[in-house]
Amino acid sequence: GYDHASLFRDLGITGKYKIAWAELNDEARKATRFVEDVLFNRGLPGKAFASEEEAREWLFSDVE
Repeated sequence: GYDHASLFRDLGITGKYKIAWAELNDEARKATRFVEDVLFNRGLPGKAFASEEEAREWLFSDVE
């Protein structure tokens, strides 16, 4: 989780971006939730979802 935050920062990904994961594997999703918490704590909005459809819905929820 900590490496993801550093990677995103190095790539110039800031809080103005939304990062979504579509993780179908329940066990892997638990680990992704940890990454989600780390990113949130560092001001990077990221969220894990059980399906691609849910991830897309969240990603595009603020787009007009």
